[in-house]
Amino acid sequence: MKHTHKIILAVTSVCTVIILGVSIFFVTQAVTNNKLENTSQTTQHSSSSSKPVEDKQTTKQLDQAKQLAASYHYDEAIALLEKDDAKEAQQLLATLKKEKESLVKWEDPTKISHDNNWPPARRHGPEHA
Repeated sequence: MKHTHKIILAVTSVCTVIILGVSIFFVTQAVTNNKLENTSQTTQHSSSSSKPVEDKQTTKQLDQAKQLAASYHYDEAIALLEKDDAKEAQQLLATLKKEKESLVKWEDPTKISHDNNWPPARRHGPEHA
């Protein structure tokens, strides 16, 4: 192997080691920061939740109401949440009522264009002139 090839190989190896070291450094920093954020969120959550944890029934109702609202069944979602006195349920109830009020009803669906031939195809020849 020529001397220049050895130098190129050595420089490439050193660059690879440096890039690898920097990458490992950033990955460990990201993991450490993520752990710190998770720890602080857990601490905040546990310190702010002095009241008992919501029961599973309320959680199920909230999830079901969100699914109903996502499929535009606002009346059913609202009816489901009106039975629940939990704070989260009442907040979602208020949000869904506002969303329902902001909806626009399309009275005549026949006025929606369903023309799949737009734009018109170009036609060639004397019969289409």
